This record gives sequence, C-alpha cells and structure tokens, in this order.
Amino acid sequence: MRTNCVPRLGVLVLTGLLAVPALFGASYTYTKITDDAPGSTLGLASFLGPFLINSSGAVAFTAAMVEVGTGIYTGSGNGISTVYVGGLTFGSPLVFTATGFNDSGTVVYLTEARAVYTATAGGTPFLVTAPTSIGHSGIFPGINNAGTVAYGADQSNASILTRTGTADPQTLVSNTALPGSNALAAPTLTGLSINNSGTVAFYALQVASGASCRCGIYTAGPGAPTPVAPLQDNLSGSSVPQLNDNGAIAFLGTYQGVNGVFVASNGQIAAAVDLGTQVVSLGSANNVSLNSKGEVAYWAKFGISPFVEGIFTGPDKVADKVIGTGDPLFGSVVSGIVESQVAGRFLNDNGQVAFSYKLSNGLSGIAVATPVASGTPPPILAANGIVNGASFDSEAPAAPGAIVSIFGSNFISQLAVPGGDPLPTSLQGVSVTFNGTKAPLFFVAPGQINAQVPFEVTGSSATVQVTTPAGTSNTETINLAPASPAIFTANQNGVGQAVVVFANTTTIVGPIKSGTDWRPAKTGDTITIYMNGIGTVTPPINDGWNSCDQSICAADFSNLTLRNTAVRPVVKIGGVTVPDNLILFSGLTPAFAGLYQINVTIPDGITASNQVPVVIQMGSTSSPANVSIAMQ
Repeated sequence: MRTNCVPRLGVLVLTGLLAVPALFGASYTYTKITDDAPGSTLGLASFLGPFLINSSGAVAFTAAMVEVGTGIYTGSGNGISTVYVGGLTFGSPLVFTATGFNDSGTVVYLTEARAVYTATAGGTPFLVTAPTSIGHSGIFPGINNAGTVAYGADQSNASILTRTGTADPQTLVSNTALPGSNALAAPTLTGLSINNSGTVAFYALQVASGASCRCGIYTAGPGAPTPVAPLQDNLSGSSVPQLNDNGAIAFLGTYQGVNGVFVASNGQIAAAVDLGTQVVSLGSANNVSLNSKGEVAYWAKFGISPFVEGIFTGPDKVADKVIGTGDPLFGSVVSGIVESQVAGRFLNDNGQVAFSYKLSNGLSGIAVATPVASGTPPPILAANGIVNGASFDSEAPAAPGAIVSIFGSNFISQLAVPGGDPLPTSLQGVSVTFNGTKAPLFFVAPGQINAQVPFEVTGSSATVQVTTPAGTSNTETINLAPASPAIFTANQNGVGQAVVVFANTTTIVGPIKSGTDWRPAKTGDTITIYMNGIGTVTPPINDGWNSCDQSICAADFSNLTLRNTAVRPVVKIGGVTVPDNLILFSGLTPAFAGLYQINVTIPDGITASNQVPVVIQMGSTSSPANVSIAMQ
C-alpha cells in the first residue's frame, strides 16, 4: 500500500456570506419512489437513511422487508430494484446501511459486521474490505463515479484508504499526517465524502478529558492533506463534510460563533446559510448536501412547539423549504421528514432532493423533490401530436402496452433517459398520464417524449397530459383499440425497409447494401419482425417491465418469462398469408420493455423483390402496407 507525503498546512478563516444559491425560494414537484402501503413493491416496511440520489435522479436507500430482512434498493419513479438483501441464505452478511451511490448505479454499503461492499441491481456484491477480528471502523465509506471507494482502515479510525475495483487498497491519509497538540493523541478521523477526482474530505477531532472538542475538516487526494477548517475550538463536533466536484466543501453546525451551513471554497470559508438567532435543531447526524453548482440542502427542525421539520435550502423556514411537516403530499399531509442517522448525498446537480417522509394517513415512503425553474413555461401538447411510435401515424389508435411518441414543447431543457428497466414514470419531474394513469417513459426531450401506454388503459379513447415542474399541459384526446400494429422501420419514419432480422442475428432482411451485412431472405428462412402495439399479453406484465421482470436478464435467460400476445396475428408477406404453423412466436421481446416481436418461417410462393410488403393483422386492424423486406 502507498502512503502520500504531507507538506506544511495553512489556516482559513470565516469571510462572510456566499452569493445566494439558486435554490433559495424555489418551488418543487414531488415524485414517489415507493412507500409502505399494503401491496406495494416488495412489501417494504421501514425506510432507513441515508437517502441517496445520483445525477439522473435515481435514488438508493436501505429498507426492511416484511418477514425477510434489511436490504439495499434503488429506484427512479417506476418501482424499485433490489441490490442486496442480507440474511436470505445461511451465512450471507446482514445489511447495516447504504452509504454511497454513483451515477452508474453502484451502491457502497456496510454490513452489520462493518464489512464494506459494492453492488448494483441484479449484480453480485463485491467485497471491498472485510472487518478486522478486533473491531471495525466508524468511518462510513463513500464512492465516486470511477468506482473508487474511500473507507476507514480499522476500528482505530486512524487512517483512510481508497480502493478502485479489484486493485490493491491505498492509504490515502493517516492521522499522524495532521498537526496535533503535545497534550493530545493524534486526531481521530471520521465523516468522509469523496468526489469524482478522487479527493476525500474528512473530519478530525482531538478531545482531552474535560475539554472542548478541538475539531477540524481536511481534504486529501492525489496530492496531500489540506486544511479546510483546521483543528481548533470553534468548530462544532461530529461534522460530516460534503465535497463536490469543484472541490468546495459544505459542513453544518456552529463555526466561529455562527450557526448554519458553511461552504469552503478557494481558500475561504463562508456561511451559505446563516440561521442567526432562530431556534433550530440541525440534528445529530449533520445532514447537509452540496452539489457542483454550489447549492446546499440540509435537514433541520425550526422551532419547538409548534415546529417545522424538513429539508431546507436557505434560512427561511417557509420560503426556503423543499418539503416539511404540514405540507400536502400524495393525497395526505406530511407529519414528519426523516432525519437520516448517516450523512450522504441527497441533493444532485439538477437541484433534485431525495427524502423519506411520514404522512398523517400512516404511510411512509421515499420521494424525490424536483425544483421548478424560475420563468419556465408549462408544457404544451401539439395538436394531433401523439402518434404510433413505429408508424408515426397520428390517425392510428393507441393500444395498451404500445409505444407512442408525444410531440409538443417545453417538456425539458435537455434529453433525459432512464438508467435501465423497469422504465420510470417520471424523469427529472416530467410525467405523462393516460386517463390519469402515469405512463412508463423511454426518454424525455425538449419537444418529444416516448412513452408506453399503460396496459390498464382501455376503452375507446384516452385523455393525455404532460406534467413538468413548471405545470401541466393542455389535454389531448386519442383513440384507443385493443391492438394497433405497426412494424418498426430502419429509417425510423414508419415507411420503407422494415426492422426485420434473420432469427438470432442482427442482420437486416433487406437488399444488399454497402457497409452493412444486409441480405435478402429466401423461402424457409426464419425471421424476426419487430413490432409495436400488438396488444395485451399472457401472462400479464407490469407496465414498463421487460419479460425478465428485473432490470437485467440473465445471460442464459433463466429468469425469462415468455409473454405471448392474447390474439394470434395474421402475417402476410408479399400478399402470401403465412400458415399458422409457421408463426413460431408472437409476444414481447425478452430484454426490452414495450417492444414486441413476431418470429415466422417464410413460406413458398413469394415473388422475389427488394420491396416485398409485410403486413401484420391483429383482429380487424392491420399494420401499414408501405413497409417491406427483400426476398431473393
């Protein structure tokens, strides 16, 4: 292991107030991730902090499952995925808590024995470090986007190590590298966070019997430890510094006689939130989060009786409140906002805040607050702007389970895509409803949204609305049908060469084309036709889920459940009806939500051509006839 050298350290002082963060006075929309309502996903019973959020708005958290055990979960609006549940098999480690979450969906967590692991949903946990036989570290680990984990070496809390993947651990800093008093032992290290450059911010303290805490905040990384708020008597104890990608550090508590939230940047410390003489409890875990824009959010309880408990971005308990007691939420009223007992990143660079709530109706859950940008106009749906996602025909009815493209304006400032399956029903605060039911989202762009029509939306018509943090759109009404078949095309405009491939390949059944492996088909070839809108399936499937019912299909598809269409298709190629015994499968494509496929063996009697029309009929409705394959 390598230990970094240490140069001479300097001193910083409190210089005043920072510029007002953009989140001061913002308003928010709220997206439910999950709750403990009867019949909710996985039957979670209690939610444990920290409540972590990454750049895409996905959330990681620890929760207890009824009659099972404590586990780590991730979610982003449309259900949740299991990362790891402890104790399911004999000898499997019990979970203590998740402590970090990066943009690739990797969670770092501690076991009850304080071993450090990383894992992703559907993956196998990786042991970063095992607990020692004589005790464990009190330093909770963090992780960055490179997968580097920072953690405490052992129960002495005397050093911090880093490890990236399977590489050997490296000693980042030891307490002997920090200045200390002759009358005191070397400082104890705790309270770390790590940014994407690999720099770690941490807390250090020295306490003599009967004396006040001499506590400080330092950074260490590629280079050497640097003091932020060095060992002195005017920094409140138990601070957990939060470090952003620009090297700024936020901490919570009392510093040089000021109570509030402080940010250290470019050699200066300033009060980002000065709470003045207000009666405010900042809790015992120092829950503050700092994003790369310099915005802060923190947990606090203002007042005594009555009090307002919640998440705030500034000193005003009303104007700067993200969410708090007494606020309406999900059809009830907030009775409590959980103070996490472990600090972590709950504010991302989009200003989104992850939190856990308790409602007056007895329900508890996890949610994300998304700020409404000042002056942002509400979304607008274009007239006749909801079309079949394969044919782009605005006259075609929509079908349960089908992909639709929704055109309009003011949906979002830049493209947002999900982190994986199951598809979320909200992306950065944007959602779509069909007859009031939220739809799974494939992506949200400024002028287009691709969504899946929920399977439970039936009847002859549906009203569609888009909601963003800036408001709700006008209403458009579309026609519905049990099926609305359309074949995807290579040019993505609904006409011409079909997205039809030879079975178990990615080779398009088309005319020979330079730079591609396209080739014509012949009688007896088995082909796969990729479809949209061919209706309900058996067994049923949840909206936004793939047929593996998890975010990742196993390599051998051992977790696959084949879903067949409820109606048998009629397939015509070049005007020739494919015999039923040559239709090998009609249903959902295994690894993709919302995508259908029909597998057929090509019969005799089809005239060779580079433009042989393919038509799929479901009941009385047929796909457009201007889609073709090549035959030889």
